[in-house]
Amino acid sequence: MGDAYVNARLLNSFDEGWKFNPDPENDGLQRGLINANYDDSSWKNISVLDWWQMQGFSDYHGVAWYRVKFSGELPKADEHELLYFGAIDGNARVYLNGENIAEHKLGQNYQGWDQPFSVDVTHKILPENILAVQVTSKSNNTSSGIFKGVALVAGTPR
Repeated sequence: MGDAYVNARLLNSFDEGWKFNPDPENDGLQRGLINANYDDSSWKNISVLDWWQMQGFSDYHGVAWYRVKFSGELPKADEHELLYFGAIDGNARVYLNGENIAEHKLGQNYQGWDQPFSVDVTHKILPENILAVQVTSKSNNTSSGIFKGVALVAGTPR
């Protein structure tokens, strides 16, 4: 959490438990897959510690979705909660409980593909949550996806 927070603590690590589905038609939003009641049981289990091309989707480039369900924990009164992404290789939109909470856009020459980022989700975590991330490949000849882990952390601002 850098120097901006003290007493930082890990609330939840989301390295495992994700579901993954390519979306070549880019119609996932219309199909409602950011909603908690969307049935993702047919989706493949995937790790967010490696690109999707290394996990059975070697020839796929385009739009794809990640989803994970998790139970929330209320922060302490003076804490902020941050959703931390180690890196997403591609452009991404992050949805928490059906709400678009962040966009991660790569810069010129794909700058930022390997950089961490975080989103303040204070007061957005519910007892039961669905996190959905839409990732679009940056090119047709490179790896794509969430590949350096995801976590929910809390800390007190300095």
